Amino acid sequence: MGSDSDAKRPGLQLVARAYQAHHQHQTVNPDSYFLRFPDSDRNRIIALPATIATPELQVSGIKWIASYPANLNKGLERASAVIILNDAETGYPFAVMEGAQISAMRTAASAVLGADHCSNLGRRAKSVAFVGGGLISRTILNQFCARGWQRKAAVWNRRWMPRLWFLPPAQWRPICLKVFSFHLGKPCSISRYAILPRSRS
Repeated sequence: MGSDSDAKRPGLQLVARAYQAHHQHQTVNPDSYFLRFPDSDRNRIIALPATIATPELQVSGIKWIASYPANLNKGLERASAVIILNDAETGYPFAVMEGAQISAMRTAASAVLGADHCSNLGRRAKSVAFVGGGLISRTILNQFCARGWQRKAAVWNRRWMPRLWFLPPAQWRPICLKVFSFHLGKPCSISRYAILPRSRS
Protein backbone atom coordinates (compact mmCIF):
# COMPACT_ATOMS: atom_id res chain seq x y z
CA MET A 1 0.00 0.00 0.00
CA GLY A 2 3.03 2.25 0.34
CA SER A 3 5.10 4.12 -2.24
CA ASP A 4 8.14 6.34 -2.36
CA SER A 5 5.91 9.40 -2.07
CA ASP A 6 4.19 7.88 0.97
CA ALA A 7 7.54 7.73 2.76
CA LYS A 8 7.52 11.53 2.83
CA ARG A 9 4.08 11.49 4.46
CA PRO A 10 4.24 9.19 7.51
CA GLY A 11 0.68 10.13 8.48
CA LEU A 12 -0.68 8.39 5.40
CA GLN A 13 1.43 5.33 6.11
CA LEU A 14 0.21 5.14 9.70
CA VAL A 15 -3.44 5.39 8.72
CA ALA A 16 -3.01 2.78 5.99
CA ARG A 17 -1.29 0.47 8.47
CA ALA A 18 -4.12 0.95 10.97
CA TYR A 19 -6.68 -0.11 8.37
CA GLN A 20 -4.57 -3.15 7.53
CA ALA A 21 -4.32 -4.06 11.23
CA HIS A 22 -8.09 -3.73 11.61
CA HIS A 23 -8.62 -6.01 8.61
CA GLN A 24 -6.27 -8.54 10.22
CA HIS A 25 -8.24 -8.45 13.51
CA GLN A 26 -5.38 -6.77 15.36
CA THR A 27 -7.55 -3.97 16.73
CA VAL A 28 -10.52 -3.54 19.02
CA ASN A 29 -12.66 -0.59 18.00
CA PRO A 30 -15.87 -0.34 20.08
CA ASP A 31 -18.81 1.84 19.17
CA SER A 32 -18.43 5.53 19.89
CA TYR A 33 -20.20 6.92 22.95
CA PHE A 34 -22.07 10.22 22.46
CA LEU A 35 -22.58 12.58 25.36
CA ARG A 36 -25.51 14.85 24.52
CA PHE A 37 -27.09 17.67 26.47
CA PRO A 38 -30.81 18.18 27.15
CA ASP A 39 -30.56 21.95 26.69
CA SER A 40 -28.70 21.75 23.34
CA ASP A 41 -29.36 19.37 20.48
CA ARG A 42 -26.32 20.62 18.53
CA ASN A 43 -23.51 20.23 21.06
CA ARG A 44 -21.98 16.85 21.75
CA ILE A 45 -18.84 15.22 23.12
CA ILE A 46 -17.79 11.84 21.77
CA ALA A 47 -15.65 9.17 23.41
CA LEU A 48 -13.81 6.90 20.97
CA PRO A 49 -11.76 4.15 22.66
CA ALA A 50 -9.61 1.68 20.75
CA THR A 51 -6.65 -0.66 21.06
CA ILE A 52 -4.15 -2.01 18.56
CA ALA A 53 -1.79 -4.96 18.94
CA THR A 54 0.61 -5.51 16.06
CA PRO A 55 4.20 -6.83 16.17
CA GLU A 56 5.48 -3.24 16.03
CA LEU A 57 2.85 -1.47 18.13
CA GLN A 58 0.79 -2.33 21.21
CA VAL A 59 -1.15 0.56 22.67
CA SER A 60 -4.62 1.52 23.84
CA GLY A 61 -6.18 4.94 23.95
CA ILE A 62 -9.20 7.15 23.74
CA LYS A 63 -10.12 10.28 21.84
CA TRP A 64 -12.46 12.69 23.64
CA ILE A 65 -13.72 15.13 21.02
CA ALA A 66 -16.22 17.94 21.48
CA SER A 67 -18.30 19.51 18.73
CA TYR A 68 -19.83 22.90 19.57
CA PRO A 69 -21.01 24.56 16.33
CA ALA A 70 -21.67 27.93 18.01
CA ASN A 71 -17.92 28.23 18.61
CA LEU A 72 -17.65 29.53 15.05
CA ASN A 73 -19.56 32.66 16.07
CA LYS A 74 -16.95 33.23 18.79
CA GLY A 75 -13.98 32.92 16.45
CA LEU A 76 -13.17 29.43 17.74
CA GLU A 77 -12.93 26.09 15.97
CA ARG A 78 -16.08 23.97 16.09
CA ALA A 79 -14.22 20.92 17.41
CA SER A 80 -11.67 20.45 20.16
CA ALA A 81 -10.17 17.18 21.30
CA VAL A 82 -7.73 15.41 23.55
CA ILE A 83 -6.15 11.97 23.04
CA ILE A 84 -4.89 9.78 25.90
CA LEU A 85 -2.63 6.78 25.25
CA ASN A 86 -2.23 3.89 27.69
CA ASP A 87 0.62 1.43 28.05
CA ALA A 88 -0.38 -2.03 26.83
CA GLU A 89 1.30 -3.86 29.73
CA THR A 90 0.41 -1.70 32.73
CA GLY A 91 -2.53 0.34 31.49
CA TYR A 92 -0.83 3.49 32.75
CA PRO A 93 -1.44 6.59 30.64
CA PHE A 94 1.81 7.80 29.10
CA ALA A 95 0.67 10.53 26.70
CA VAL A 96 -1.96 13.26 26.65
CA MET A 97 -2.13 15.09 23.32
CA GLU A 98 -4.17 17.76 21.59
CA GLY A 99 -6.40 15.79 19.28
CA ALA A 100 -8.22 18.11 16.86
CA GLN A 101 -5.29 18.44 14.43
CA ILE A 102 -4.54 14.72 14.66
CA SER A 103 -8.21 13.93 14.01
CA ALA A 104 -8.26 16.23 10.97
CA MET A 105 -5.12 14.61 9.54
CA ARG A 106 -6.51 11.12 10.11
CA THR A 107 -9.79 12.02 8.41
CA ALA A 108 -7.93 13.57 5.47
CA ALA A 109 -5.63 10.58 5.12
CA SER A 110 -8.62 8.21 5.13
CA ALA A 111 -10.34 10.20 2.38
CA VAL A 112 -7.26 10.39 0.18
CA LEU A 113 -6.29 6.74 0.62
CA GLY A 114 -9.83 5.70 -0.30
CA ALA A 115 -9.83 7.96 -3.36
CA ASP A 116 -6.39 6.67 -4.40
CA HIS A 117 -7.57 3.09 -4.50
CA CYS A 118 -10.96 3.85 -6.04
CA SER A 119 -9.06 5.53 -8.88
CA ASN A 120 -6.56 2.66 -9.15
CA LEU A 121 -3.89 5.17 -8.11
CA GLY A 122 -4.60 7.27 -11.21
CA ARG A 123 -5.25 10.25 -8.96
CA ARG A 124 -7.51 12.02 -11.41
CA ALA A 125 -11.12 13.05 -11.07
CA LYS A 126 -13.32 15.45 -12.98
CA SER A 127 -14.31 17.25 -9.77
CA VAL A 128 -14.50 16.86 -6.03
CA ALA A 129 -17.00 18.55 -3.72
CA PHE A 130 -16.71 19.51 -0.06
CA VAL A 131 -19.81 20.01 2.08
CA GLY A 132 -18.55 22.40 4.73
CA GLY A 133 -15.49 24.61 4.57
CA GLY A 134 -13.91 23.96 7.95
CA LEU A 135 -10.58 22.62 9.12
CA ILE A 136 -11.22 19.03 8.07
CA SER A 137 -12.26 19.94 4.52
CA ARG A 138 -9.26 22.19 4.13
CA THR A 139 -6.95 19.45 5.43
CA ILE A 140 -8.47 16.95 2.99
CA LEU A 141 -7.93 19.37 0.10
CA ASN A 142 -4.31 19.88 1.11
CA GLN A 143 -3.77 16.12 1.25
CA PHE A 144 -5.31 15.69 -2.21
CA CYS A 145 -2.94 18.33 -3.56
CA ALA A 146 0.05 16.79 -1.79
CA ARG A 147 -0.76 13.43 -3.38
CA GLY A 148 -0.75 14.91 -6.86
CA TRP A 149 -4.47 14.77 -7.53
CA GLN A 150 -5.64 16.93 -10.42
CA ARG A 151 -9.25 18.03 -10.33
CA LYS A 152 -11.68 20.88 -9.88
CA ALA A 153 -12.92 21.37 -6.34
CA ALA A 154 -16.13 23.01 -5.15
CA VAL A 155 -16.84 23.96 -1.56
CA TRP A 156 -20.31 24.53 -0.11
CA ASN A 157 -20.41 26.34 3.20
CA ARG A 158 -23.23 27.87 5.24
CA ARG A 159 -21.19 30.91 6.15
CA TRP A 160 -18.86 33.27 4.35
CA MET A 161 -15.28 32.01 4.14
CA PRO A 162 -12.24 34.32 3.98
CA ARG A 163 -10.68 34.47 0.53
CA LEU A 164 -7.55 32.51 1.45
CA TRP A 165 -9.12 29.96 3.80
CA PHE A 166 -9.09 27.16 1.22
CA LEU A 167 -5.81 28.13 -0.43
CA PRO A 168 -3.50 25.11 -0.75
CA PRO A 169 0.13 25.55 0.32
CA ALA A 170 2.27 27.26 -2.31
CA GLN A 171 4.21 24.16 -3.35
CA TRP A 172 1.00 22.33 -4.30
CA ARG A 173 -0.84 25.11 -6.15
CA PRO A 174 0.49 24.32 -9.64
CA ILE A 175 -1.13 20.86 -9.62
CA CYS A 176 -4.52 21.98 -8.38
CA LEU A 177 -7.35 23.08 -10.60
CA LYS A 178 -9.68 25.93 -9.72
CA VAL A 179 -11.36 25.85 -6.36
CA PHE A 180 -14.72 27.57 -6.18
CA SER A 181 -16.75 28.09 -3.04
CA PHE A 182 -20.50 28.37 -2.69
CA HIS A 183 -22.27 30.30 0.06
CA LEU A 184 -25.80 29.25 0.98
CA GLY A 185 -25.98 27.27 -2.23
CA LYS A 186 -25.21 30.15 -4.61
CA PRO A 187 -22.02 30.52 -6.67
CA CYS A 188 -19.80 33.25 -5.30
CA SER A 189 -18.03 35.83 -7.39
CA ILE A 190 -14.65 34.72 -8.69
CA SER A 191 -12.92 37.87 -7.47
CA ARG A 192 -14.12 37.30 -3.93
CA TYR A 193 -14.18 33.55 -3.49
CA ALA A 194 -12.26 31.67 -6.17
CA ILE A 195 -8.98 30.52 -4.73
CA LEU A 196 -6.53 29.94 -7.54
CA PRO A 197 -6.64 28.90 -11.19
CA ARG A 198 -4.36 26.14 -12.27
CA SER A 199 -1.03 27.39 -13.50
CA ARG A 200 1.88 25.65 -15.21
CA SER A 201 4.11 28.71 -15.42
